[in-house]
Amino acid sequence: MVLPPAFVAAQLINAVQAYILLRHDVLKIGSDQHPTLEEVTAHAPYGSPRILRWYRTSVCAYVLGLSIWQLGLSPAARFTELCPWFTMWSWYLLVLYFVLATTASWTTRYMDRPPSPRAGDDHRRPGLWLPRAILVLYHVHQAMVWLLLVITWGILYPAALAMPDPRERRDKLENMLNFGSYNQHGGNVVFMLGELFLAHLPFQSRYLGWVGVWTALYFLFESFSKIVWDQFHYPIFEGGAMQQWSAALLIPALQWASFGLVLALVSRKKKLVERVESQRSIASNGGADRPTAKPHAA
Repeated sequence: MVLPPAFVAAQLINAVQAYILLRHDVLKIGSDQHPTLEEVTAHAPYGSPRILRWYRTSVCAYVLGLSIWQLGLSPAARFTELCPWFTMWSWYLLVLYFVLATTASWTTRYMDRPPSPRAGDDHRRPGLWLPRAILVLYHVHQAMVWLLLVITWGILYPAALAMPDPRERRDKLENMLNFGSYNQHGGNVVFMLGELFLAHLPFQSRYLGWVGVWTALYFLFESFSKIVWDQFHYPIFEGGAMQQWSAALLIPALQWASFGLVLALVSRKKKLVERVESQRSIASNGGADRPTAKPHAA
């Protein structure tokens, strides 16, 4: 089965942009700029380590519980039903992120305790893979949650409403309008916004390459599905040539737009942090930094 040219073009665009951006990122591995455990567990100045740690723990427990609940009494069959969808790929990656972030937060909590008299500090410090994995997944999800939100409610939902077959339309809408879907196409945005404003992780545009890698992996899976079963799981590549090419250009564009939105949120957070630090500085100086009122002329 021959893949549509637009679908191949979308894969190539993802691969090229991922290579260009990752080439700069991978060179950082093993250098002094490698992220540290303290860096990925740092909290915003208006928060605290305890708030961040318990936020991550709560979200981790929630998303793990929701994932188990979705699998139900027949997890193998249910997982086979869910796994073809990009939403579920990204959801399980989100679960992994909060598992790792929670582990890192509690690890630093443990490292803050006095060391055992029979052991040094090195046995308590994890390898460099953990902070790097957290930072990569953080960047992927900060962009991915917005991409999924726009595609689901801006493209797939209107397309489902316009389906002429009542049964097919009902099935599509039932898959979107349910508790699990609301969490995976909306709740995930809330979870990552909380992480953005409570944590103090760095956010760098070169990590967009990892977003391209993640979508490219799903493109490969969809290619396999088309070649073996002669169908795409998402119908955006099943239409005419114009629809296929629009989808091919839309997905990379949404990746960049999502990343731009997150950069804007990071800028907003930076201003909030500066305001909080300025107020604390004024308070610590007893208000000495405040401008004094000019005396009225006699």
